[in-house]
Parts: sequence; C-alpha cells; structure tokens
Amino acid sequence: MEKIVITSSHYRRPQYTAKSVAAIASQPEASSLHYIASIDRSDRQDEVIAAIEQYRSSFKEMTISVRDGNPSCNDNIKQALTHALNLNPDFVIMVEDDIILGHDALAYFIKQAEDYKDNKEVLTISAWRHFDGWLPECGRELRENEEKEVGIISFFTAWGWGTWSNRLEEILDKWTTGNDHEDGNQKSWDYVLSYLIRENRGEVHPMISRAINIGDEDGTHRGSVPLSHWIGN
Repeated sequence: MEKIVITSSHYRRPQYTAKSVAAIASQPEASSLHYIASIDRSDRQDEVIAAIEQYRSSFKEMTISVRDGNPSCNDNIKQALTHALNLNPDFVIMVEDDIILGHDALAYFIKQAEDYKDNKEVLTISAWRHFDGWLPECGRELRENEEKEVGIISFFTAWGWGTWSNRLEEILDKWTTGNDHEDGNQKSWDYVLSYLIRENRGEVHPMISRAINIGDEDGTHRGSVPLSHWIGN
C-alpha cells in the first residue's frame, strides 16, 4: 500500500482519546501516516484536542477538525472518513476514541490491505479477533504462529477497521441518514454497514485480536470488552 490514512472520531472523553492515540502513535508505521481526528463539539473539546496534539510529532501529518452541528456519532465518523477520502488514499483505517490498538496493529492492517486489495469478496479489514481465534478460555492450545493467521467472516465489526478507497466511496454513498439510536433500516452507521451495504462480502479478522474496547463511560454506545489475553498487552 502506497498511501494509508488513519482516522479517528472523538467526543467528550479525553481520558480515552489519550490512550487510543498513544497506542497508535507508539507504532513505527505511524511516522509514515497522515492522521485525521474528527471531534464533536462538547464542553471538553479543548481537552480532547490537547490529548491528540501531544502526539503530533509521531505522525507524518496530523489534521484535527471540530465538527459543526449537534453531536452525532454517525455524522462524526462520516466526516472523518470523508476527510480521509479527500486525500486520495489507497487504504483508510478507522479507530474510535475508545478503541486501543495492539502494538503491531498498523503492520497488520498494512499487510492485509495489500494481500486482499484485489479480492472483491472482501469489503473491510478488522482489528478485532475472529470468532474462532484463540483465548486462554477457548478450550484449545494456541497454534504455532497463530498470531499471523487471519480468517474471513461475513460480517462487520466496528472496533478498529479499514477499507480501500474505492470501497469507502461506496460505503459513504450509502451511509446512514438516521440518528444514532433510530429504529428501522437507517439507524446506527455500523448497522447499515453490517446489513445494508455488505451484500455478503467478507471481513478479514486476525485470530489474535489487535484491538480492545475500553468504552464504559460517556459514549453513545457504551460497554467495554476487555480480553483475557491480548497481543498488545
């Protein structure tokens, strides 16, 4: 992949933002990436901006924008992805503010983006573990080199994901028109991407997760998902 852009969405959780951006910035691949952060307005937006700005030197370029209008998870993520697409990238990675990437997640994304770029049966790449991936409690031994294995699931997982620019154009064209909690077919963006856009195309998942969710507080969709074993630990 020649040009990869990483995007993130933020609201009023600087304590999460600092951890999420730190995990990205600590990886050597970050120095070659353009990082875009889209922030919904809140009484804590200056704290969020400061939490991101401290890592500016870790990236090739950094763009921070504060979104106009009422806070909206759907619209904020769309704005971040639209900004990324305007840079004409080959591949775009999306990480929300409560997602912590593992120490080799960027290398994982870069490799899978190259390996599956011509596979039209794959729509997205996920950092979250495959359903059959190993955990200490899964009832089997860890396979040799399982951390290098991936599998394809016909689904979408929002906890750290990426896609190619041509597929992102399609996704944005069909983006939700509903509010974050609206019932029906045009509701949360991840529902729309899971069921209305995918058309049976798969998603690549690692057998050992490259992400965890820490979002217990203040989010639109709350609930952390720690893992008993995690490659980034």
